[in-house]
Amino acid sequence: MKKFHSLSAVFGSFAVLFAHSAVAQTPPEAQDGTTIVQSTDSFRIEKLATGGQSIPDNAYTRLVIEADPEALKTLGYGKRSAFWRLAAGKKYSYAAVLKAQTGRFSDTIPIYGRDYESSRKIGESFERKVSGDILAFPYFLVGSEASAGIVSFVFDANMTETTSTEISANTLGVVRNLLKAVAPSSSVVTTLTADSSRSVADKIDGQVNKLFGTSMAEGKTFDLNMRTTNSYRITVYAPYRELNEMEYDRTVGRWTLSVAQPRASMFVESDCSSSCDWSGAFEGATANPSNVLQFKLVDQIGDQGDVAAYLQARDWWTETVSSLEDGNNQEKDFGKFCNKIRDAIQGLGFNFTDGTIVAASVARSGLVSSGLGASMQGESSCKIQPA
Repeated sequence: MKKFHSLSAVFGSFAVLFAHSAVAQTPPEAQDGTTIVQSTDSFRIEKLATGGQSIPDNAYTRLVIEADPEALKTLGYGKRSAFWRLAAGKKYSYAAVLKAQTGRFSDTIPIYGRDYESSRKIGESFERKVSGDILAFPYFLVGSEASAGIVSFVFDANMTETTSTEISANTLGVVRNLLKAVAPSSSVVTTLTADSSRSVADKIDGQVNKLFGTSMAEGKTFDLNMRTTNSYRITVYAPYRELNEMEYDRTVGRWTLSVAQPRASMFVESDCSSSCDWSGAFEGATANPSNVLQFKLVDQIGDQGDVAAYLQARDWWTETVSSLEDGNNQEKDFGKFCNKIRDAIQGLGFNFTDGTIVAASVARSGLVSSGLGASMQGESSCKIQPA
């Protein structure tokens, strides 16, 4: 693979914008609170003062990538003559790829792909793929430590001349979807799914590295602070026609990166944009204990992947339940049982509230006898008190 055009140089001036100005649809001029992070011939990254969510400690959120439909312009299809196809074949790929990582969450997302081949054997072949809104990311817990409030990004937009038939810009998204389809997953990142999602991201990184001929680590890095309302905007430039691969004269896509509104619990709708109502989330979720216990920790493995199955598989479960339901046992510690359940759920990557919700749901379910359940419900460790 031969890289024939460097796309990582930082021009650092508005000269780049004037180079595009004849036809490129550039973003608005930087306004109050908007900072240009990097501007190159192939992309521009801006930090925005608004558009994000301020995530409180111990709440959940997820990554949100929203496309600007006004930036998706129609491109031309310039063809080379039969003479030039016969004399000199041409094949190249152009890709814009974003990598995101925070805590246990990790993903690599191709947001724009373009492949072009002009040769005697193929003729003229055009393949283009532009991502719209990307919202199907799992939720993750934002802890109280400082590093937990940061999403780290790496972005690169690159064009490479290639003769490889194994990988192209447009196969990146296909490979990603196939890998995710077979990898263990859930609507929330836990210790049960973190390794598989990281493995998928690493495999996509490997494909990107093959395509670019460089490591994704060489792209532009920037951080999103989830304790603020900041967001980022990425604009990608590319040639209007494939045969003019050296001219980045069109805006081909613009995306805003942010995080979703925080929620207090994964078991019930519980928006906490202004403040988290932990006791409200507790009351709402425990009103339907079966829904809580049937929550999928790992998809694709049936009932074995839900909360109830996970708890029953703990090495302490059977012995503890039997001991607490034994009428001859005079030293029963129901609160300790609630704590064990809560700690097990928190250990997966859920917050304190959801751990307590699961403990209270067990007390209201058929997983334990009615007598044991009633005793558990009387314990403070199986409750969330109103603030």
